[in-house]
Amino acid sequence: MRLDACLDATDNAGETELRRAMTVALALKAPHGHDDYKRFYRRVMEQLDAERRDPRHSLSAWLTQAA
Repeated sequence: MRLDACLDATDNAGETELRRAMTVALALKAPHGHDDYKRFYRRVMEQLDAERRDPRHSLSAWLTQAA
């Protein structure tokens, strides 16, 4: 992921929306290394995109997969 793509996606997101996406990503796995952080930010971007496409998008969809 490029930094400009991450900045654009998060700049257009509201604070609550961004916090929700980060919470979902952290609930799956806390990042501890380079690859974990790449995965974390990718999951945040995917969550933000899913919420934009469908405002009814359930946060539990990610959490159910992890369980």
